[in-house]
Amino acid sequence: MESPDGGILRRGTDEWLSEWAWRMQIAFDVMAAPHRHIVWVGLPPARSEPFRDGYRQINELSWLVTLTRSDVTMVDIWDLFGGDEPYQESVSPPSGGDPVRVRQEDGIHLNPTGARWVAEMITEIAADRWELIEE
Repeated sequence: MESPDGGILRRGTDEWLSEWAWRMQIAFDVMAAPHRHIVWVGLPPARSEPFRDGYRQINELSWLVTLTRSDVTMVDIWDLFGGDEPYQESVSPPSGGDPVRVRQEDGIHLNPTGARWVAEMITEIAADRWELIEE
């Protein structure tokens, strides 16, 4: 990540964490509006250990930043997609059952099944927040 003065920030340093927090606050400020609520989705664990470490740090920082804002809710998907265990392409559904593939080949992104699980979590938050009624 590039710093405001053009330098490169090393992952995990205080400067890197500070820059991430600042960028998140800016993004939230840009999205903020009366009667709007932002849902921030955390990152899933990645196959690459350096990415996984960075994602874990970003998620921890995201919790801290989102807790300072009443207009943001964070959805933590880390444990749903394997957490701190060795990388898993297949995991059990939230409702239980046999593991199903939830990851794309790149070892980072969710496939449509995994993305649907996250969308369902967001839908539940919206339904609870605005008392939406299913028909």
